[in-house]
Amino acid sequence: MKKSLALALTLIMVMGCMSFAAAEGEQEFTAFGGEVTLSKTEGGEETITIDSTNPVATVTLDYGSFTAKDWEEAFYNCGEDNGIYLTARFTLPNGEKKYFKSLYNADAADDDCLEFLKNMKYMDDEENSFGVGLEIAGVRYDGNNIIITPKSCRESVLIKRQDNEGNDHFHRVTFDVTVSSSGQGIKLTNASPANDRVKFDGREGAKGSYSDGTVRYMLEETEGGFQYGSDGRGETTTKLVRPSDNAVSATVNGEPATIGADNAIELTMDARNDQSMTKAFTVC
Repeated sequence: MKKSLALALTLIMVMGCMSFAAAEGEQEFTAFGGEVTLSKTEGGEETITIDSTNPVATVTLDYGSFTAKDWEEAFYNCGEDNGIYLTARFTLPNGEKKYFKSLYNADAADDDCLEFLKNMKYMDDEENSFGVGLEIAGVRYDGNNIIITPKSCRESVLIKRQDNEGNDHFHRVTFDVTVSSSGQGIKLTNASPANDRVKFDGREGAKGSYSDGTVRYMLEETEGGFQYGSDGRGETTTKLVRPSDNAVSATVNGEPATIGADNAIELTMDARNDQSMTKAFTVC
C-alpha cells in the first residue's frame, strides 16, 4: 500500500520546580533542566536538551510523509503490547535517584497536578532515569496481517523528585502528538514474517513453502535425511530471520524468542507422517 501519511510530533514541555519558600497558593511549575531521550520510529534515539532557564520548551519533530513501509518499520522498532510507542526517557539531574512519575490528563489544571504529586510517595531506584511510552498507533492482528491505526494523543508526565539536599521538586511535561491520518487503519499484509524471512530445514526430505503468512511443510522420509520415529513422529526446524536489521530480541506469536548468532530465530516443529502440516507465525 502506497498511501502517504504525515506524522508530526509536537512536544510541548511545561516543567517546574516547587519552592517551599513561596507562600501557599503561589507555587508554580518552572523548568525541569534535565535531558529527555526520545526513541525514533526508524530506529535509534535522539536526546532533547531542555533549556533550564525557560519554563516552557517546545520541540517539534516532523516525520514527513509516512508510507505503509514506514509504519512497518515503526512497528518492528517501536511495537509493543498492541501498540506503537515512542519511549521518552528522562534523566534526573545530579545523579538523583528518588522520584515519582505518572502519566496524567494533559488538560488537568496545574493545581490539580500539584495536589496529586504532593500525595505520592517516592520510588527508590538504582538508576537516575525513567521512561514513559507515548502511543502513536494501535496495533491489532487479523489472521497473518497486521492492522495499524495511527492516533493522536496528548498526555502530561508528572514528576516528583528529591534532590541530594533533601528538597522536593515537582515537574510537568506535556506531550502533544499529532498524526494527520489519525484513525485510518493501515493493513500490512504478511508483515511478519515476509517471504524472505523464512528458512526451511535443509535436510533431504524436509521441504517447505510459504505464502499468505503460512508455512507449509512437505516432509518425506528419506534414507540419510529426514526420518520419523517408530511412533510416526519427527521434528523439523524452521528459521525466521529477525524482523529488522537492528533487532536484538523478538517474540513469536506473543512468546519471547531468542535471536541466534546467524540473526535468525530457530523454531523446532513437530511433524507426523500421516498428516500435512501448516504453521502461522507473527514475529515482533
